Amino acid sequence: MIQKIKADVAAILPVKGRPDLLKEALESIMEGTVLPSSIFVVIDSTGKERQIDQRAAETSFQTFEKIYPEVKYRLLFSENAGPAGARNTAAKEADEEWITFLDSDDLWLPEKLELQFSYLKKRPHLHGVSGLERWIKNGKILNQPQKLRPGHGRFLKDSLYRCLVPCSSVMLRKKIFLLEGGFDESFPVCEDYEFWIRFLSKYPLGLIHREIAVKRSGTWKQLSQEHSLDRFRIRALLKAGESGVLSEEYADEAKKACYEKFSILESGARKRGNTGDIEELLLSIRKIFS
Repeated sequence: MIQKIKADVAAILPVKGRPDLLKEALESIMEGTVLPSSIFVVIDSTGKERQIDQRAAETSFQTFEKIYPEVKYRLLFSENAGPAGARNTAAKEADEEWITFLDSDDLWLPEKLELQFSYLKKRPHLHGVSGLERWIKNGKILNQPQKLRPGHGRFLKDSLYRCLVPCSSVMLRKKIFLLEGGFDESFPVCEDYEFWIRFLSKYPLGLIHREIAVKRSGTWKQLSQEHSLDRFRIRALLKAGESGVLSEEYADEAKKACYEKFSILESGARKRGNTGDIEELLLSIRKIFS
């Protein structure tokens, strides 16, 4: 039996129709220098797709249980609740002090958990820490634009314009995650962008200046290809403006971000000749950020 340090953290993996990628994601966790106390796989689908994902998860768990019996392996189900609902489902079930996420098409690098716990041990005031990612598309490494690199501290202003906290590299104190309501399950995409606006309006976030996760994209289907990200980011900004979580300074910045995203959305809609509810959306922006 291989002996590894086990940390007080639950690893949460939402999956929908990606059995081969799920297997690779799980293997990357088990190759870590530090293991999580528990691993939750949440299958967010129905019918045959669910059965295939379930077999993949169960087969991997059976293999890992023989090598690392000290880790708890949990299989949960949600019905088309999206990544937000899947992650929330597991977070509520976890007993650990910390939770961390891994998208089924991403990977962890071996020292991820070790580096994060070492970082947090020196900074007990923090409720979360992120890290850098390696981007790979169709097997080729991409250069990550500087403006999309993760931030640290209270970087709320920049986070109003773009999502700067990668889900697959973050670790959060579970109590705070649940206290803040977790991910908004009404968001099929950009649920992380919306959550980080709420989180960063109250708390700083640590950052490890090393690659600790691998963000992959390829021929498989991704939710970001099915929805307008700018539309849901505007919705998140409107929610923040209406809820009062933003100070006057940040409300003004959120207004600028809203109009910037709206301009992109409107331009695309007019090119396609499908303006739809563009005018209604503009009225909402004006009403909330008057």
